[in-house]
Amino acid sequence: MNTINYAALATGIMLSLTTLGTVQAAVPKDMLAIGKAADPQTLDPAVTIDNNDWTVTYPAYQRLVQYKTENGKGSTQVEGELAASWSASDDRREWTFKLKPGNRFDDGSEVTADAVKWSFERLMSIGQGPSEAFPKDMQVTAVDPLTVKFTLKTPFAPFLYTLANDGAGIVNPAIAQGQPGRSRQGLVGKPYRRFRRISPRSLAERSATDPGAEPALRRPETGL
Repeated sequence: MNTINYAALATGIMLSLTTLGTVQAAVPKDMLAIGKAADPQTLDPAVTIDNNDWTVTYPAYQRLVQYKTENGKGSTQVEGELAASWSASDDRREWTFKLKPGNRFDDGSEVTADAVKWSFERLMSIGQGPSEAFPKDMQVTAVDPLTVKFTLKTPFAPFLYTLANDGAGIVNPAIAQGQPGRSRQGLVGKPYRRFRRISPRSLAERSATDPGAEPALRRPETGL
């Protein structure tokens, strides 16, 4: 019969708690350190459907809309993120979004309707898991620099909410062109930019070009 050395077990637990306390004490208040079971496979929102990746990609990119957080809790309602407003035709086949002025990628280039159009066309042309949430017949038009229109052949009831999905992240065309399925420094959006990767850790810090509200966490870090 196997026996348990409770004294040794208790000592091990105390050492673990002491180590955990030391690590927590070393983390600045404006930094979130996350222990992950594995490195992200990719940081490209047009490619990944992995929950492990999403914990990094979802806060790293902005979308036209995002799910509301109310009193610290998530909800099923959406609000504008890059979009200042939107409207839908009576038949729900055309959706028009007005972008907030002043949105910029980390390299300083403006987030325009053309960038939104390019991001969705890239998503659909890559054709991996994230694209399956969107209508295959979707057409995207840049009406003017701050207006983008989606045209559907048939109404799609959850369309607005689908735009809050991880796969709807807007990427920087100047960085992402010629990089299908890949992501590298500068591809991500606001409010955090990928700063460096030192295996097995990834470190992000706030983008200097982000005009939004000051985030509570300036340096999210993930590691094994």
